[in-house]
Amino acid sequence: MTRLTIPFLVPMLNGPNGLQRAHWAKIRLLRKKIYTALLTSHLDEYAIFPRSISPAKVTITRFSNRQPDDDNLVAGAKLILDEMKERYEVATRGRTKINLAHGWIVDDSPDLCSLTCRWEKAKRGQGKVVVEVEQG
Repeated sequence: MTRLTIPFLVPMLNGPNGLQRAHWAKIRLLRKKIYTALLTSHLDEYAIFPRSISPAKVTITRFSNRQPDDDNLVAGAKLILDEMKERYEVATRGRTKINLAHGWIVDDSPDLCSLTCRWEKAKRGQGKVVVEVEQG
């Protein structure tokens, strides 16, 4: 099982800072921040790039001081799942191009990924999101 920690609370759908009212550029920056946090957490623990699992069982636990609605909790997991999907990047070494495929899950479709979202109480200002990925 792979356990990843995002050291901040990912915005949910509703609220003044919610994703429903966010500008596309703000969401793009947030996606980069989430991916960086996931990759940093993974590399700190395992020191290698992640390998995709299929089918995957993903459990996302949000630690915050207030309990969100169930639909809001699941909607807040969308950006995290999107950033966990397998991605392909091309690195160049001299004239040679190398395809780097890395990610935690192959895809977030229901056939390849089962999602469980949970909430746990945390002290104010100590919010975080913990993502657990295992073979499903």
